[in-house]
Amino acid sequence: MRTALAVLALVAAATLLPACQGGKADRTGQTSAGFYAPNFEMLWDVTRKEMGRAGFTPDPDASSREGKVMQSRWNTQLAPFSGRGYREQATVTLVPIPDKPDRWAVEANVIRQVNKTIKEPMNIAKAEWSEGDRVGEKESQIVYGIESFFLGHDVSDRFRSTYGMPAGRTPIEAPKPVEPK
Repeated sequence: MRTALAVLALVAAATLLPACQGGKADRTGQTSAGFYAPNFEMLWDVTRKEMGRAGFTPDPDASSREGKVMQSRWNTQLAPFSGRGYREQATVTLVPIPDKPDRWAVEANVIRQVNKTIKEPMNIAKAEWSEGDRVGEKESQIVYGIESFFLGHDVSDRFRSTYGMPAGRTPIEAPKPVEPK
């Protein structure tokens, strides 16, 4: 009898585990051009606020100040029809630009996984998530929000040349994307 209960418990755990795990998704992100930030603490705080404005709640347990990575909790939207519910997670990496003090670039990655469960799609415990696709619009929103806080709202060089305005700031080259660990 104990063996039967142990086997039953293992089967139940094995069926629930895939519901909690997502597959391998594209973790490359959208990277900003470099910009000046007075200090890392201010940049970290602005990143937290911009993630919130984009609809994501930063997860302090999954984020790392030392690693300069802020990750959100899963933002889950269930639906009564299969393939309509989804969850999203944002990851922002703050990249210091080499040989330029207080210069940073931001890399944002937003993954959307779709709930593939046919039976009971509103039950999160039985959800089966797809591998996930990047959501470029939300990545752009986060990157632009952080970058524009420090750069301000300025016109492009093309606009300046068209209307005879003096040259603006010189852009800083963005670093190569960070490989996920």
